[in-house]
Amino acid sequence: MSKGVLYVVATPIGNLADWSERAVQTLKEVNWIAAEDTRQTEKLCQRYHISTRKFAYHQHNENASAQALLKRLQAGESGALVSDAGTPLVSDPGFSLVNQAHEANIKVVPIPGACSAIVALSAAGLQTEKFTFMGFLPSKASQRIKVLESLASDQTFIFFESPNRVLNCIQDMCSVFGEQVRAAICRELTKQFEQIRTETLDKLVDMLESGDIPQKGEFVVILMVPERKEATFDECDRYLAALLPHMGPKSASECVNTLIGTPKNQAYKRALDLKSKD
Repeated sequence: MSKGVLYVVATPIGNLADWSERAVQTLKEVNWIAAEDTRQTEKLCQRYHISTRKFAYHQHNENASAQALLKRLQAGESGALVSDAGTPLVSDPGFSLVNQAHEANIKVVPIPGACSAIVALSAAGLQTEKFTFMGFLPSKASQRIKVLESLASDQTFIFFESPNRVLNCIQDMCSVFGEQVRAAICRELTKQFEQIRTETLDKLVDMLESGDIPQKGEFVVILMVPERKEATFDECDRYLAALLPHMGPKSASECVNTLIGTPKNQAYKRALDLKSKD
């Protein structure tokens, strides 16, 4: 008995006109559709008159569902994997099924389409030669800052962020990399109220706080981490030594950040070290 084929099908991220005829036809022809949220996928299918059977496949049942669907593929059925919006497996379920399909020598066929991370990168106006997709940053500030501090220099990073954390995210980036580093906030891509704003981090903070960029909808944040100089504190220390007699460590670190670009958190730690030696 010949094995089936697993199709990995991208769906629109907002504008339904972006969906390809090939994707629609594939979903009509397969035996079943594995969907992150069958209710969401059903709405899309109804619009395109797709009546194919659907199975729930999400992060809470991924392992069990993958095994059941793999048996169907091995029995000769063909199926399609979709997420609620965009390309499956990109911060969405699907790895277990696709991985097991390869291990079982089942053919996997991608049906390409929208991916909000790449859509945002293409329109942000930041360096694209080297980039890394990071998904969602940790929700806790201390963990988020730790991840940001670990990022390599001289490349671009792509993040997904929730509307209730996007301001904190940009503020933490200011603290780690400095206010003058450029980044982009891409909101509601391909939808009616789409926004793409590329500015320095301090200006993005102002836009979020003022409501110029509403804190609602779906966000992609693009950050261009500048090339870091060798880790020497000589210049930073000279400025701090001149400033600390006249102000506290926090104010001094903010001045150093403005004057020579040393990230605030690094300058602040250095200021505390110098202060403790007095």
